[in-house]
Amino acid sequence: MDRKFNRRSVVLIGLAVYFCAHAILRGFISPSLNFDESEQSFLSQSLAWGYNSQPPLYTWIQTLFFEVLGCNAFAMAVMKNGFLLLTYWLLFRAVEEVTDSVPLAIVGSLGMFTIPQIAWESHRDLSHTVAATCMTCALFYCIVRMAGQRFPRPWIGYACLGLIVAAGILFKYNFGIVVVGFILAALTIKEYRPLVLNNRMLLSVAIAAMMLTPHLLWVLDHSMIASRKTVQTLTGDRSEFWFDNMWLGSQAFLISAFACCGLTLFVFMVLYVRKNNSIPESTAKTRSAMLLIERFLLVVLTILFMLVLSGHAIEFKNRWFQPFVCLLPAYLVLRFGGHVLVRPRTQNLAQVMTVAIMLVLLCAMMVRPLAGQWRGKYCWLNMPYDLLAVEIENQLDTKPQIVVTPDMRLGGNLRVFLPDSTIMSHDTESSLPENPAGATGLVVLVTESQTREQRSSFLKQVATDTAGVDLESPWVRVELPMRYGSEGATATYHFRTLRSTFTTRIAERSRGSF
Repeated sequence: MDRKFNRRSVVLIGLAVYFCAHAILRGFISPSLNFDESEQSFLSQSLAWGYNSQPPLYTWIQTLFFEVLGCNAFAMAVMKNGFLLLTYWLLFRAVEEVTDSVPLAIVGSLGMFTIPQIAWESHRDLSHTVAATCMTCALFYCIVRMAGQRFPRPWIGYACLGLIVAAGILFKYNFGIVVVGFILAALTIKEYRPLVLNNRMLLSVAIAAMMLTPHLLWVLDHSMIASRKTVQTLTGDRSEFWFDNMWLGSQAFLISAFACCGLTLFVFMVLYVRKNNSIPESTAKTRSAMLLIERFLLVVLTILFMLVLSGHAIEFKNRWFQPFVCLLPAYLVLRFGGHVLVRPRTQNLAQVMTVAIMLVLLCAMMVRPLAGQWRGKYCWLNMPYDLLAVEIENQLDTKPQIVVTPDMRLGGNLRVFLPDSTIMSHDTESSLPENPAGATGLVVLVTESQTREQRSSFLKQVATDTAGVDLESPWVRVELPMRYGSEGATATYHFRTLRSTFTTRIAERSRGSF
């Protein structure tokens, strides 16, 4: 059997086992949902062309997984780890495509384990960013296959290109920067320029436009909700002085870039780069792909730093770099591939280190919710939302028809444990519900707010027409033990009921509030 095939199979099987272990562990360790997970649980109650400040494709696919596996943490983990497996495998295949070397493909793909944002944060609590990162690797793989004329028909490559671009943007809006980066980079390289200037590119544009148009129409009709969170996150506490904003933005930019790339650069240089006059020359195909990634990264950095210089972006999150820096290990392999090939022992050492990192990450994922009792600080996975749902049903002696929460994170968690109830949220990050038909019957308000004023404010927001509504009934206080918590560690919730009728507006929000 071909040895190259053997090594490729070992990598694929090893990655599959690793990500399956992550999915199983996530489903086993806690039924409560993290920040992004609870958002998906809440939004997937219905299919729509848009939901909030994130595009809808991730939620659509997650809804399919819920239909098959049920609405639970395991279904979310299976989907996310599927994207992660595909990300590593696509980058592996892309590097192998341009180098015809399995050892270089292994180093380029597994090198992503040195990027903390991908190796750790993707498992801890990310969703749309994970899918967008996968699409970046898919786009790169598609481009190098097109350049190598590896598709059965040229038009198939352009059709795939349009599908990937549309899917990437429907996963996360900043994937548009990835598209611009690759287009500008390709135009500067003679091997890739004909691909961009080919008439068949119209097919890619047509496919992408057809897929994106329904959501873009939704965005035009919901511009405030589609942009509010992104603008607030970027601008943060922006002052009226341009220099102060630029200085703060530059600091955040450099810190985030270093956090994402520093370890990768350090590990690669220490393990591989040495002064050696016998380094074999790279092929023209390899040099072209290396230049493509290099110029892509330069274009992306320029665009992001222009946002900083504008004074409108003073906060940069590490996760914003993830869809771009995932190609950094591949670039280093293509740039210094000769150093890698002449040091086979170091390759073996790097693979052993990678396996060690994988095991450490699995252990850290398991220990994270268990560590709350030692640190005195608990995460979302420690919250007893399952016990809260049981307590509500026991005290009401029935299943509530409608549950209203102040935010979709609490609502998303309750949806897992109250699957027969309609969950509504009154935060500003969701377009649901715009017109909740059939909002009659028993309505349960649930909140984590501890002050009377906050609960009263929430009640008045929900009961928009208070005529005939009992606003004086007391809130029921529920105190429950933390999962994996120390003795005496509890979480406190409050809930109360309202009776909704056709003449009493409860749990509705006017369209103007979006």
